[in-house]
Amino acid sequence: MKKRILFSVLTLFLLFLGLQPVQAQEGFTIDHYDIQIEVSEDGVYTVTETLDVQFQQRLHGLNLTLPKRYRNVTWRIGDTVMSRSYVFPIDHIEVLSGHEAKLSDEDDYYNLRLGSADTYAQSEETYQIRYQVHTRDLRLGDIQSFYWNLISVNWNTTIEKVTFRVTMPKSFDASQLYFYSDLPQDQFRFEQEGTTFSGETLTALAPFEGITVKLDLPDQYFIYPKSADYSLPLAILGGLITLFSIFCLMRWGRDEALIVPVEFTAPEGISSTEVGMILNGSVQNREVLSLILDWANRGCLTIEDQEKTLKLNKLKSLPEDTPVAELRLFNALFKNRDSVTTKQLEEKFYTHLNQAIQDYSAYYRLPEKRLFTRLSSTLQVILTLLAPLPIAILAALQFYAVEFSFAAIVFLIIPYFVMIIVIVMGYSLQRRWHSCGGGFKFGMFLGMLLLTLLWAFLLMIAFLTARHGWIVPVFLGLCTLICAGCAIFMKKRTDRGQRLTGRVLGLRNFILYAEKDRLAMLVEDDPTYFYSILPYAYALGLSDIWAEHFRGLTLEPPTWYYGPDGWTTWYMLSRLDRNMNSFQRAMTSAPVSSSSGPHGGSFGGGGGGGFTGGGFGGTSGSGW
Repeated sequence: MKKRILFSVLTLFLLFLGLQPVQAQEGFTIDHYDIQIEVSEDGVYTVTETLDVQFQQRLHGLNLTLPKRYRNVTWRIGDTVMSRSYVFPIDHIEVLSGHEAKLSDEDDYYNLRLGSADTYAQSEETYQIRYQVHTRDLRLGDIQSFYWNLISVNWNTTIEKVTFRVTMPKSFDASQLYFYSDLPQDQFRFEQEGTTFSGETLTALAPFEGITVKLDLPDQYFIYPKSADYSLPLAILGGLITLFSIFCLMRWGRDEALIVPVEFTAPEGISSTEVGMILNGSVQNREVLSLILDWANRGCLTIEDQEKTLKLNKLKSLPEDTPVAELRLFNALFKNRDSVTTKQLEEKFYTHLNQAIQDYSAYYRLPEKRLFTRLSSTLQVILTLLAPLPIAILAALQFYAVEFSFAAIVFLIIPYFVMIIVIVMGYSLQRRWHSCGGGFKFGMFLGMLLLTLLWAFLLMIAFLTARHGWIVPVFLGLCTLICAGCAIFMKKRTDRGQRLTGRVLGLRNFILYAEKDRLAMLVEDDPTYFYSILPYAYALGLSDIWAEHFRGLTLEPPTWYYGPDGWTTWYMLSRLDRNMNSFQRAMTSAPVSSSSGPHGGSFGGGGGGGFTGGGFGGTSGSGW
């Protein structure tokens, strides 16, 4: 009994070992596969393929795949390994056997469907097709090559016999002719006569077995047609854009010399929030929140320092003639309540703050309130888009002429947008020059420099890869930088913008360089003078400098601030500044979503579309 069980187990085990995963073969075999290739001196291959097919299943015909895109083809020349991508366009596709055909373009390849959906193929069919392949420079230095898959490794069927004949345009060194196949050498025969080599197999090819031929040729063996050269037209375009940019800057983009008066007091009719818009052309969160100090100084609220948070207590409403943006923000802060803390504003108030910023921006876009001329603002956008355009087009065209790849176009679009980012950073720095600190200026300059170097590096790679001359790219690069400079300094202030900017700069200069004797006199005349300027100093990022000027001067504590014992001006300001920053974070914080976004792993593929059997070409197919 035990022996019988043991025997059964061994039998099952052996049967299990004998079970191998086998991929189902196509319902047909190829009795004879003949390939005829005529190669011209300009690199055009005229390929004629004849397939004698025997169907074992009821199928309508064949689906043939003609590759045209080859990604990441690896070449080894001596000790150098290089990777290239190519597109070899295919045209003049003909079905010589008379079968009904449907051709579709699948980007990486053409799909040629032979047969009719209304009928089934005969048990034995002969298919014959012809097409032309337009090859290109392989960019291998002083080496050219005929590198072709006579039989693709993607055929999932038996091919009983293969014959081929390749006619080259001129003589070649037969010692540089190599064949690669899974067949034993003695089962493969070829011969060479003049400019033609031919051959045949002596045994069948199993599924997924192919034949590749490689013939190394000297440089200039093929005389490839030159791609269209757009250098000169684009150089002219770049020069015209540069002249246009310079003309626009000189004619419509230069500010008149600013008149900066001495301002001892807050500019009448200008809130602390508006100083940011006037100097920079935009409003930041810090400038909006300076209104809290202004409201407190005007007796509308008190600020209570509660160690780790601030509490705002409403005393009265704002006057009805208050600007809409300011009024809306105040009402949102104290909606249905007389007091509010930092904690209560977290993840709730950011929408109101953003709305206030939009309101101020809309207010200064009104025709009578504009700070910058409409024409200069429009021209700035136009010049920003035009500046990197000629060199980006040139790079894309030259690279595309070699690779003919959409990925190459996408890659070369990156430098275009990198330069646009540089320009945007540049005119942001230019607009904020009067209100930003040295650290910000240095950081912006460094960022612009690094991005510009990245832009130049990407373009250099593109042109080296495309084997393009350097004179025109360098010229267009200089044109781009000149146009970028014009775009950065393009925006011109209106008369109103000039006047308000001068007043704000006058106040800023006074905050920076005020003399202590003058401040003592102003405080003597107005004990609250320090606090009336404080919102503007805070908005300009100069509150610490403003407080330092009053060191040694006697100041009365503000009636609107309640903090810990031991109050001094500098102690209050340090705590207030710290808590205002916390307040700012609370007011600008948005809710964090609990979802973590889409899940799943990443994926990728090896090789690339069309790279079959180590060479180019190689028709493959399946039944349908």
